[in-house]
Amino acid sequence: MTVTFVELTAHREADGWIVGRAPAGPFVALPDLGMETIELLSAGRSTAEVHAELHRRHGEEVDVAAFVASLDRIGFVARIDGRPGATVVQPRPSLPWLRSGHLRWLVRWPAAVVWCAVVLAAVVLLVRSPERRPGLADLVWADSAALVLLVDAVVASVVISLHELGHLAVARAFGVPGTVTLSTRLTVLVAQTDVTGAWALPRRRRVLVYLAGTATDLLVAAGCLFGSLGFAADGTVATCLRAVVLTIGLGALLQWALFLRTDGYFLVQDVSGCRNLYGDAGRLLRFWVRRGPDPRPGLPPRERRFVSGYAPFMAVGAVLTVGAFVVVSVPVLVRLLVVAGGDVARGVSGPHWADLADGVVGLAVLAAFHGTLLWLLGRRLLGAVRRRRGTT
Repeated sequence: MTVTFVELTAHREADGWIVGRAPAGPFVALPDLGMETIELLSAGRSTAEVHAELHRRHGEEVDVAAFVASLDRIGFVARIDGRPGATVVQPRPSLPWLRSGHLRWLVRWPAAVVWCAVVLAAVVLLVRSPERRPGLADLVWADSAALVLLVDAVVASVVISLHELGHLAVARAFGVPGTVTLSTRLTVLVAQTDVTGAWALPRRRRVLVYLAGTATDLLVAAGCLFGSLGFAADGTVATCLRAVVLTIGLGALLQWALFLRTDGYFLVQDVSGCRNLYGDAGRLLRFWVRRGPDPRPGLPPRERRFVSGYAPFMAVGAVLTVGAFVVVSVPVLVRLLVVAGGDVARGVSGPHWADLADGVVGLAVLAAFHGTLLWLLGRRLLGAVRRRRGTT
């Protein structure tokens, strides 16, 4: 059996090789023996010849045919004995007109110097001007709850979009395509940028991709603080700008909730040398409740220690997140729905057009946000059920 591979990219890391399908993945971690097998097959040797050669070199029995089958399932194989391999659809990149040449300046030292200067100046401003510091009271900047809810939703959407654009732009500067989509982290609605292709980069560059969203957040927050200097500290505009800074800060806290698959999680996973920390920890938790095999024997000692420590941390974080949703978010949502419904009722019976507008806007914002969350959660649950049925 002879094998032809699709275009693959590979680079050496401390514990083996990262091999993937250019430019968007998927990627796998392989030991030296796995990379050697791919090189021998790529040279035109048959699986039987490669098996014999590996046995001669290392004295090991390698099931080359099974290895090829596993690579075929993830889309690495173009042809097997002249027959097409499995087809893997790669995600369509967002903003495909953005090219690496347009964005290369983002990852050069002058941009880093400017970013550091702006953020440092914003920190100095916060220290020297206490009246410019954001607080929770800034989130309620108008008497109309519906107006605050609507504007805050728009601001949050813009901030999140800029955050994801930061990831996308830095990844694209390194020639990595990225796709921005909506998803969920447990009960949290999030936007995410799929930059799987970053595994083709050295670790130092991957770290820049992970940190790009937070770097963008800090730059936007600094801009809002400087913009507030043009207005009275207790004025509506300055209050709104501080509310934006606070919104960014709250979002940044979520990005470092390491028990979810957030920016901070991916950074920790990569720096720790783990390949699938979240997935391995999930399998370990299922093993602890007697619902699956123990994943640790198949992991290197370093990864085994990280996974064993991360699994209980992930479980506690998940319980707290779901608990907060039930205990805090649901009652708040019910209260907001009652208030908005009361505004609509008063507006219709009055008629009081201001109350009616407040109620309609409030219900529309709540329906858009929570409807999207429920739709994504339902789609994920349905996909999990289908996969489970397909494996039974």
